[in-house]
Formats: sequence, C-alpha cells, structure tokens
Amino acid sequence: MPYAKCLASLLLLLLAPHTLFAQSKVSKQLEILILEAHTQEPIPGAVVRIEEYHTITNPQGIAYLQWPSGRKAHLMVHAVGYQELQKELTYDEVGNAPLTLYLQNVVLDEVVVTTDKRKRERTTVSVRMSQAQLKENVGKNLAQILQQVPGMSSISSGATIMKPVIQGMHSSRILLINNGVRQEGQQWGADHAPEVDASSVTDMEVIKGAESIRYGAGAIGGVILMNTATLPEESQWGGKLSLQGASNARSWGINADTYGGYKPIDGLKWRLQASSLYAGDYQTAEYVLNNTGVREAGSTIAIGLKRPTFSIDAFASLYYAQLGVFYGAHIGTLDDLLARFEKGRPIHTVPASYAIKHPKQEVLHLIGRLSGEYSMGIKGLIRMQYDVQSNARDEFENRPGRFQHAPSMGLFLTTHSGHLSWESDKHIPLRFIVGTSLNFQQNANRNDTGAVPLIPNYGSFSIGGYAITKYIQRLYELEVGVRYDYKYLDAKGYDNLGRFYGGESTFKSPSFSLSAMRRLGDRASFSSNLGLAWRAPDVNELYSNGLHHGAASYEIGDPNLAPEAAWKWNNELNYNTGFLSLTTSFFAQWVKNYIYDAPQKDTSTGKAEVKELIAGVFPVFRYRQANALFYGGDMSLTLEPWKGISYHVEGQWIRAINRETKGFFPYLPSDRYSQRIDWRPTLSLKNIRELSFALQHLYVTQQTRFDPDIDFIPQTPPAYHLFGASVGASFPIGKGLLEVRLKGENLLNRLYKEYTNRFRYYAHEKGRDVQLSISYTL
Repeated sequence: MPYAKCLASLLLLLLAPHTLFAQSKVSKQLEILILEAHTQEPIPGAVVRIEEYHTITNPQGIAYLQWPSGRKAHLMVHAVGYQELQKELTYDEVGNAPLTLYLQNVVLDEVVVTTDKRKRERTTVSVRMSQAQLKENVGKNLAQILQQVPGMSSISSGATIMKPVIQGMHSSRILLINNGVRQEGQQWGADHAPEVDASSVTDMEVIKGAESIRYGAGAIGGVILMNTATLPEESQWGGKLSLQGASNARSWGINADTYGGYKPIDGLKWRLQASSLYAGDYQTAEYVLNNTGVREAGSTIAIGLKRPTFSIDAFASLYYAQLGVFYGAHIGTLDDLLARFEKGRPIHTVPASYAIKHPKQEVLHLIGRLSGEYSMGIKGLIRMQYDVQSNARDEFENRPGRFQHAPSMGLFLTTHSGHLSWESDKHIPLRFIVGTSLNFQQNANRNDTGAVPLIPNYGSFSIGGYAITKYIQRLYELEVGVRYDYKYLDAKGYDNLGRFYGGESTFKSPSFSLSAMRRLGDRASFSSNLGLAWRAPDVNELYSNGLHHGAASYEIGDPNLAPEAAWKWNNELNYNTGFLSLTTSFFAQWVKNYIYDAPQKDTSTGKAEVKELIAGVFPVFRYRQANALFYGGDMSLTLEPWKGISYHVEGQWIRAINRETKGFFPYLPSDRYSQRIDWRPTLSLKNIRELSFALQHLYVTQQTRFDPDIDFIPQTPPAYHLFGASVGASFPIGKGLLEVRLKGENLLNRLYKEYTNRFRYYAHEKGRDVQLSISYTL
C-alpha cells in the first residue's frame, strides 16, 4: 500500500508543470519528515512543496528539497486520502519537528471515498473496526458493537447488561483503554457493563494478545482501545448531529458533536460531545421482558495546545446509566425457582412500558485526564499523563420496610493513575520504549443500605515498569518487551455475624512479550505473538459472600485464591488482492490458577444449591480455581467479484479444557458463523452521493462442550439462525452531508436463547428490531 501511494503521488508530479527538482542557487537543503497524526507512522509518497520546489517523501516519510530565497516561505503538503496542509514557515520552523497529516473524506465525481486509518502491519494480532461498522451499529452498547469483530463475543445478564469477550476472556481479564485512560470501575462483576458511552466512539481497535507490557497487569485476554474523535487540525468550526431510534424497546437517542479552534492562540483546539439514550422494555419474539428499560447520558470535552516541540491536552468525560434488571430472574420460593428452570420463561408478564422499577442499577462514571508530549528531535519523545476516575454504583432490590428506596449495594471507587515514558526516534530501524506507571485506588461501601456489603472496603496501590525494543526492516519486524508489576491490597469488612474479614495482601510478577511480523511479498503478511501475563484475584473473587443483585445469584468467594498466570500464543495470516481478502488467526493459551464461578450443586439432594432470602430464592455460585487450556481461532474472508459488490464470511471457534478434571468451563461461547452481502451501486445522480444495501445471516451452534454437573439444567440452548438487512444513503445538503440508515435484525422474529446469557434460565433473547439512524455532518 505505501508503494501504491508513492506511485499515485509520482503521477501527480509528472502532470505538474514543473520538474521534480527545481534548480536553485540557494545552498540550504531541508530534510522534512511527514507523519500520520493519529498513528505517528511515516507517510510515503506525500507531495511536499515549498514555493517553486517540490518532491515526494520516500518510504521512510522523509522529503529532501531546497529552501528558496527569503526568510519565510509557503509550504504545502498533499497526500492521497489526507487533509492538505498549508503553512507559512521560516527555515528554522521547518526543521524543528515532523509535520503531521490528518485523514479526510475525499470527494471525486460525486462519489465519497471514506478513508479509515491505514491498518498498520504490526507484530501484535489486532483488528480495527471500520468507520462503516461503527456507523451501522450506532445506538448499540459496546459489547454489541464489538461482536462485529472476528474472535469477539459477549456475556450478558439479561437484555440490558452485556460485556465484551475476547477469545473466551472477559471482565477483569480484558483491559479497556478509554481515550488513553485505563478504565477502572466495578468491572469484576459479570453483570457490570462497561461504563462507557459507545455512541461517542469514532475509533475502536481490539488487540487479541496478552498485552500486559504496555498497558499493565490484567490484560490476559486482550485490550480494547477506544477513542472519541480527535481534536481538529484546523481552526474552522464544524460538527455532527445524529439521531437514532429502534422499534423493539421503542428507544430513541441523540448524539451531538462540535469542534473548532481559538484563532488568537495558534494551535489551540477544542471539541465538545454529548449524547442521550431512552429505551423501554425489550421484547422477545413472544413476550415482554418487563423492567428492562435503559436511560443513558454522556458527554466529553477535550482541549489541546500544539506547538512544534510539545503538545498538551486535557480530556474529561461523564457517563450516567440507569438499567432495569429483568424482574423475572428474582423468584419468590424454591419451588418457583425450580419450576422456572423447567419452563425457561416468565409465567406472568405485563404490557411493555418505559418505567424502570426495582431491581435496577444506577452508575455514574467520571474521567479526567491531563497529558503532554515533548519532542527532543532525534533524541526521542517523552510522554506524561495523569488521570483520575470516579465510579459510583448503586444496585436496588425489592425490599420491604424503611430500606425499600435505599440501594441494596452501594459502591464508590476512586482511582488515580500516573504514566511516564520515553520513546526513541521512530525513524531508525532499532527503537526503544521505556516507561513506568502507578495506580492508587480506594473503594468504599455505602453505609446507608441496611445490608451487609457483598465485598469489603479496600485500598490498593500498584506500580510497574517496562521496556520494549523493536527492530524494523522492510520485510520483517521484531519486538520484545519485559515488565514487572507490584500490587498491594488492604481489604477490611465485616460479615453478617459481625466478624472481621480481609487483611493485607501483596502480589508481584513479571510479564513478557515476544512478537514478530514477516511480510510475504506485497500481498501477504504473517504475525506471531507469545506473551506472559498475570492477574491478581479481584476483591469479589476473594471475599464475596452474599447476594449479587444484578446477577440474581448468591456468590461465595475464596480468600485463598492465587494469582492467575497465562502464556498466550497468537498467530495471524493476512492475504489481500484486488479480488480476495483473507485474515485467519489461531491462538493457544495456558492459564495457571484460572479463576471462575460456577453454579453449586447440593450434595445431599443432587439439585441446584440455592439461598433463601427475604428478596427471594437465588442460585449459589462459588469461585474456584483450576489450570486451564484455551485454544481456537477465527477467519474472515471477503470476495469482491464485481465493482460495488462484496461477499463477506466469518467464523470463530473457542475451546477450553479444565486440565485437572478434563472437563469444561461454564459460559464459554459456542461456534459462530456469519455471512454478509454488500452492494454499493455506482450512481450518477447529484442528489444522492452514496447508496448501499446489505443482507446478513448469523448462525450460532449449540454449546455441546459443557459440564451438566456444574449447571442448573442438563442441556444448553439449541442452535439458531438470525437474518438481517440494511440500507443506507447519503445526500449532500448545503455545506454538509446527510446520512440515513435503516437496519433490521432478527427479521424472522426467532425465539432463541444465548448460552452465555446468565438469565437464559429465565427468559429468551430479543426479538425483531428495526433501527433508523439519521446524521448530518458539517
């Protein structure tokens, strides 16, 4: 691809009325480096002009040309798919720092070509979502959006609470990096959805390897990188307004984004964004899932100042959610619970409404970040960051008496983090990164709940340091990284008998990563990554002993749990021609002391062990450990037999074995296959810029690799097929672009269950849903 852009830019130069290198009597010669703004990767084939002199950048992104006479000169940089850069500069300013270009929408003969960030051929195994995928899934939560990525699935607790799963791993085994900040909430709970506003995300990438080197301990399963729109390059005002609605929950949402610059201060840019979602009860194909409404609101603000040798920016975000919990999962008596397991659906329902009653969850998450960069030229780059987070979570239950309006569980978590790193010059083959990070957390339970807390109060402190070396050549890349982390935990709590529990614990361990990438000609590449990562037990895994309201289960922890340690080997092959694009990957992961919770069987009766409480009867889940082996793979194939028509097929397979018992682990996704046909006809109409049609099909197999001895029912849900369709169009209106998309899911209104939904014992999944989104961009 870089050499194709070089050729395109060279053709532009050949058509120009000037020669490639104009002669000059001036002896000053410049060396100008051109980088992509987001990735900081060199841009080969960019056209660089200074007055009458012009040339193109080489494969390392460097242009050599003469400086004209005069103290100042007009500089212009142009590259295919990027915003054109024009500036008045002095000779000294040109040589001080690299120049950066931003991606743009390119309009050619009324056809819009939307460019995504170029996929970097990197040693890690990763997938970046396209802008088309993000636009088509607007209004969905994070886990639903990420299911479009090969190797990704979800685990859920009812219709409103979903968490992403990377190759069988979820919750605390996945790190979520939200606009450069490691998201810290109550992510330990399977019923605690990530506290993020997915509608604001414009860039999403999934790293499937064990990436603890860069991002810290805990990334056993992988890393999700998500970012809102970057600060603008220019100072002119712009914005986007989006509206969306869906038929199933009668939901509607709005998202507004605006940006600009402050002209009196050169380089000062800003961006504001806000969104809201309002939804009522979801419906299956045959009945209503009562009390599954959703209220969401979010906003972000960013401001930054950029200078030739340094940049500084501040970012803040707010996210609020109120989520109804399906009340059919809260059963009154033991006989009722066993009867519900047998029936698999609610006995009584009422008409759908927007009301959210108890049980429910309320979450407020705040993020503040201050970061900066300082360029030392060939001596490298220094990055600094401080961030603070506040997470307040309340869970409400149906309770009589004076506590009926008080939360049954209230948690308040505060996190402070600091990061410092140095990176060597990126334009030499051998590169280095050295960094350190620290983290301080304080978690407190509300004292007005009238209930014994599920987890104790605790404080923790973590510190780590790392070093990465990367060697880059034209045909291959090598990377090796090491890291060491230390964590201190101090937990203090009292059980329902007034007995103290908890205490001080320390955890420490190294992490390691070895990666390689080999280019196989111009059309193929192979990447391999071997990583060692670890994770300390979460507080709930150690000390839980009570009702977990959102999960509708009684959980029992084990204070003797040891840290998890995992070796993960990931391999990926990419092959791309004009007709065919293929990506296939395989992974194997060995986990020592794998922690999981599973339903508990009553040894005296052979039936499910339950706990009878005032709020009802609940199944018992107990945390335990075992050595585990995870392995599997995924495949993505795209064929483009004719212009404007493409066929896409994906498949993913995950296996997990308990190496001690040779049995299976619960709640692992079954095999998934999907196919899609897209048609984008070429139009010659001025009033319609782009038109697209798509048909989708999803097939999910029955999970046959499960252990009925650690489940409440002896069988898993049967396999199912889902069909969908979508149509989209864009229209130029005034100075902006209007985009309209209509999408239908589960069009045949299939009644089905998902094995990874912990509420599958009580209800089915969502039925037919028709979604409409409208956006206008200036």
